[in-house]
Amino acid sequence: MMTVDDQRKEFTKTILKSLASHPENLPVVNDIGRQFVVTALGDEPMKDLFDRVKVAGGYANVFILTHGKAVLLPFARQEGTFACGSETELSMPCDADSTVDMFLDYLRQHPEGTLLRLAGPQHRPTIATMKEAVAV
Repeated sequence: MMTVDDQRKEFTKTILKSLASHPENLPVVNDIGRQFVVTALGDEPMKDLFDRVKVAGGYANVFILTHGKAVLLPFARQEGTFACGSETELSMPCDADSTVDMFLDYLRQHPEGTLLRLAGPQHRPTIATMKEAVAV
């Protein structure tokens, strides 16, 4: 039986092979022109996904394997400031049991995206928006 880590590594290989054979313009590019690819499984803890995006600096093209299909979820740093309580400042309850699939369900209900503070208050927030399923 494969561990979750082994499953994610296999999914990562599949995504990287697909991108190598079918290069496409990924939606997220950081300030210095790099395009980070992050992978996650739907049943992984949400915190693990957020930690990976944080390591990528808040800019990541996230591919998630959920219910047998791959979904592209762009994470990008957001310019500008947002007042607390404004409609752009969305929050999602997150606890130790929250999974990536739960986060995807939340985003489906908020197509405008959700603002995440993945780093300290001195950093710009990151916004995640739902994209369609992608073929891999």
